[in-house]
Formats: sequence, C-alpha cells, structure tokens
Amino acid sequence: GLGIPAEPLFRSSIEELKNDPFVFAHELGHALDFTILENMNSDPEFIRIWTEELEAYKANSGDKEATAIQYFTDAMRGANSAKEECIAEATAIISGYIKTGHENSSLGVRSIVLEQNFPRLIAYVGNAIDNPEEYLKKRRENSPSANELPFY
Repeated sequence: GLGIPAEPLFRSSIEELKNDPFVFAHELGHALDFTILENMNSDPEFIRIWTEELEAYKANSGDKEATAIQYFTDAMRGANSAKEECIAEATAIISGYIKTGHENSSLGVRSIVLEQNFPRLIAYVGNAIDNPEEYLKKRRENSPSANELPFY
C-alpha cells in the first residue's frame, strides 16, 4: 500500500480548498508525503533534520513561542502527525502562498515561525518535491536492507 491513513486526507473544507491557495498547497503537501514521496515523514534523514531543528528551536524559545508551533512539534493525532504537518506546511511555504493574507493570522504566524526556524527541513522537503526520483533513490540507498530491519 501507499501508507495512506484511514482518516480523510483533506481535513479542510471544499470551500477552503477552492478559495485559499495556501490551504490547498498545505493539503497537497499531505498528498505528496503519503504518495509520491512514500511517507517522507518516516524518512530517517528527514526525522534527523526535524529533531535537530526542533531541539534548537526549543532551546532558544520560550513557552509562548513553543505554543505557536505546537502543531509541528506534538504528536496530536499519532506518532508522525507533527512531522506530517511540517511537510505539508513546508510545501505551502515553498509554493509561495504565505503572502495571501495570512501574515497576521495564527496560520501565518505558525508558518513564519516554521520558515525562520526550520530552514534545513524546508529545503529538504523542497529538494524532494523538485526531484522526487532522486530523493527516493537516495533514500533507498541510505536505508537498511529488508534483512537488516527489525522484525515486529
């Protein structure tokens, strides 16, 4: 399977998807993550970058700032949900739609904080989206073989 979650892929309303390019790009990021990028949210290199930038952010921000991006740091709906949201938001940021009137909303602040504090993560997602074949090839080369994976 493609690893597509059982819950609806798009939590946004049809009106939001039609009328807001940022929301559409964000939801497209989820679709890319679960399909073309073959669950980037479980890629060890992505997780390493996310963890390093998250730890640096936490070390340099207060409780108020940490709450602003809780969406990207806590597993709200499952173990990978924060990472999934980072990929989706990075897709929207890369698409350039942050400038569509969200600058002063919680959505805009959240994205701006992500953009300022997770630059390597955003670049990693952007590179994977720009060249998914190369990303997947490199990911497979760096992954342990099926024989080395733990059996559960």
